[in-house]
Order: sequence, then C-alpha cells, then structure tokens
Amino acid sequence: MQVIAPYSGHRKKTNHAYNTISLDDIDISAEPEVVYQSKLNKKTENLIDQFVSGDKNRYTIKAAYIIRDTIKAIGTEEIKPATFGIFYDDPENPRTGGTGHTMNICKQNNIPIIDQSVWFNWLKE
Repeated sequence: MQVIAPYSGHRKKTNHAYNTISLDDIDISAEPEVVYQSKLNKKTENLIDQFVSGDKNRYTIKAAYIIRDTIKAIGTEEIKPATFGIFYDDPENPRTGGTGHTMNICKQNNIPIIDQSVWFNWLKE
C-alpha cells in the first residue's frame, strides 16, 4: 500500500505502508492538473491557491487534505493515477468532505469506484 500524506509525519505511528509520500516532497505548483481539479472543491478553492503559493498555516492545511485526495485519484508526474477506488462513505452524509471530493474526482476522471454497499457484501461471503 502506498500512502500520500498531507504533510510529513502525518499519522506516522499508525502508518504501515510500504511507501509514504508527503505533500512536502511534491512541488504542487508544478502539477497544474492537480491544482485545477483540487479547486473544484469550492469550500477550499481559495485555500488551495494560498497553500500552493507556500502559505502553510492552520487554515490552509485543509487544502493539503483536498490536494492529497486529488493526487490519490489522478496522480502526479511521479505518482501513478488510481485505476479503481474503494471507499467507506458516510451513509448519513454521502459524498461529502474529503471522501466525497475524492469520489467526485474519480468519477470525473472515469476511475471506477465502489463503496461499502458493495464491499460489505464481500465480507459476508
């Protein structure tokens, strides 16, 4: 499993991935498609610009999570894009927050997705 972290050290104690890439190690300004698609999340659109320009604070960190979620779907020059998305979506507030953003990015990029309504059934078999 590969993990893309919004910043160095994010959930380090519980991260058991074979490969972890931090946004701190990616030149986001050199990834215009990542920036463009991240800004499709209207709640963080202005924060994306601030984060990409180097303004990193307690408010713009929200942008880091959206950028990270976009990269998980479409990749970068160095990170391959997803070919399939498996999600746990909040049943009471579906397709909201970062998960909803990532699901929408997958849909816009023709990346097939499933949620727990599908994969929960696999656990029963």
